[in-house]
Amino acid sequence: MIDTMTEPDLSRTLRVLGDETRLRIVELLATEELTVTELASVLALPQPRVSAHVGQLKEVLPFTERRAGRRSYLGLDLAAPRLVGLMNWIRAEGAESGLREADRVALRRVLAERDRSRGPKETAGLGSDELPGRSWEGFARALLTLVPPLRVADVGVGEGDMTLLFARFARQVVAVDLDPAALEGLQLKARRSGLTNLECRKGSIEALPLPNDAFDLVVLSQLLHLLDDPGPGLRECARVLAPGGRLLVFELARHAETWVQDRFQHRRLGFQADALSALLRDVGLERVTTSPVSRGRRSPHFVTLLATGHKPESPEGIES
Repeated sequence: MIDTMTEPDLSRTLRVLGDETRLRIVELLATEELTVTELASVLALPQPRVSAHVGQLKEVLPFTERRAGRRSYLGLDLAAPRLVGLMNWIRAEGAESGLREADRVALRRVLAERDRSRGPKETAGLGSDELPGRSWEGFARALLTLVPPLRVADVGVGEGDMTLLFARFARQVVAVDLDPAALEGLQLKARRSGLTNLECRKGSIEALPLPNDAFDLVVLSQLLHLLDDPGPGLRECARVLAPGGRLLVFELARHAETWVQDRFQHRRLGFQADALSALLRDVGLERVTTSPVSRGRRSPHFVTLLATGHKPESPEGIES
């Protein structure tokens, strides 16, 4: 965030962002990954000039770069702490600018041209991770065959796809959710799939209807940002883990999309990686790691973090 920068860093960043063209570039790259050629087309500027502006921005802002064949797509690392507050300021600066609306129109044109120039497999609507044999589920299934059958608790089941995937390989899966409709839908899918090792229980993360030390793996997917205080729920997850068991937490990285609070009742705008790790350590888990595992392909390009932690083999250190 802006208030976490040192004074020289802030001064330099604001000086670079004092140029209208560079502000427009930042807004565009916060919306969509683009090549320099595409940026030049949107901005109606010579490509060398755009490249020079991008070079200056790279000195003060965290960029991402993704290769796709011969193309190199630039983006902004929206999970970086300094960008969270900075993007709010940038958007406020450009709110009254007619140029920004023109940029949005030009961006739609450029993206339409990109779609027309793609090969058959892409114009069919399939991204590289969705092609037959290359889906996330295919990779997940392959990886799950390498681990021994586990006792799994899935807390907050959502659509239930991950729960069902675990059930195909686990010894036992217990799904916990507050929504009876979600549990009923999951049970129906399990019966249709012939899965008999899946049990559904109604309950909240703050008071899990599960015994102590019972599970080798507890999974939380996109749940903590819905809670006012993640601490009690994480303590419950640590309680039901068997000694040596692992907690997996999938969560949104810190972002600046405040509209999710009204539309989806999010209590917080994601987590910084170090803060998420600290939450797991606070409930006594050890060997904690947190890292980004995916970035949304479409705006606003939400980043997903994966945090993991192990319950100690001895009960010492686990917060009750």
